[in-house]
Amino acid sequence: RYLACAFANELIEYSRRNCPPLVTVRHLRLASYVYRSHRPAVEALQVANEAYQIAARTDAKRTMSTCAYAIGSIYMQIGELDMADEWLTRAILPHSADSNDVATVNVWADRAELAVRRGNADDASLYFRHCIPGHLTSQAIRSEVLLRALEVRIALLRDESVSELVGPFEKAFEDTKSRCMFDFPAESLAIGLESVGRKDDARHAITSYVLEHRRDTCPLSPSLQVLFNRLTSK
Repeated sequence: RYLACAFANELIEYSRRNCPPLVTVRHLRLASYVYRSHRPAVEALQVANEAYQIAARTDAKRTMSTCAYAIGSIYMQIGELDMADEWLTRAILPHSADSNDVATVNVWADRAELAVRRGNADDASLYFRHCIPGHLTSQAIRSEVLLRALEVRIALLRDESVSELVGPFEKAFEDTKSRCMFDFPAESLAIGLESVGRKDDARHAITSYVLEHRRDTCPLSPSLQVLFNRLTSK
């Protein structure tokens, strides 16, 4: 944690002094990811916003989108859904529904997650479908876990059975939880397990993630914190 933050600080200062604008944007955006994981959200937002403003001055649309995605994902992590919506809307502009790159998958997945958090199954399903072409092309581990999490949450929003979805999701989660995991999949797995009557497994999944495998040192997302408290309370 401390080494990552130190490198991020050094990268920020070096880029501000020495790099051309679009290189500075990339470095600031990468540093904002470190800050998101290990510093207060307000600091991560400041760095990501600085990157966005520089990109806007150069009118680099795709770069602006990438920065807007970083900002939107930070807001969603801290439960500020209206602000997340505003920034993720900006992020989606250059991404077509049939694009197949990883960045597009991530943006549509966050839009789908936002719709899930707002209880909008129709929008969540639409955005989920937009993720699929990119995932089929990339086969990225993070994308698979995110899509399985979304699949479970959308089915639950529609009052559909998730008994056949939880098993593959659980396996994908176990295969990746020590490498590239975030709060939403952990929360979704616990919810899915509990919904099929496996409350003890839900408790184990969430405590294992929070206490052993979560790399971020920032606070849990608000919804995950509530779920963790409920499942672990005596």
